[in-house]
Amino acid sequence: MQLTIEIETSGPLLAFDLMIRPRSLGTGTTATIPDVGVVELKSMREQRAADLPTIITIAVSVGANVGASLVANWLYDKIKGRARTVRIDRVEVHLDKGEIQRVIAERIEDKH
Repeated sequence: MQLTIEIETSGPLLAFDLMIRPRSLGTGTTATIPDVGVVELKSMREQRAADLPTIITIAVSVGANVGASLVANWLYDKIKGRARTVRIDRVEVHLDKGEIQRVIAERIEDKH
């Protein structure tokens, strides 16, 4: 099962952290996140103007036995204090761990 997550942030450093600090970063870069699954960088649009956000899109592939709380905890720990907005499968989510978990649980249930 795959979740598409779009994150608006103030720069590209979050993408490096999401991908567990790869040597190089580009579309298609993947990382295995223990107890969560595989994360793939789908795109990163960096804006030149200081007040415009960098938009990072990742795909998180999780196994059937992975709970929403594990995915939500990982995501929230990475984005807290760094993201302006987050969308999970095109649904904008309040930057709150409980809300992120609720939306991820709904998406996992819908896709099974």
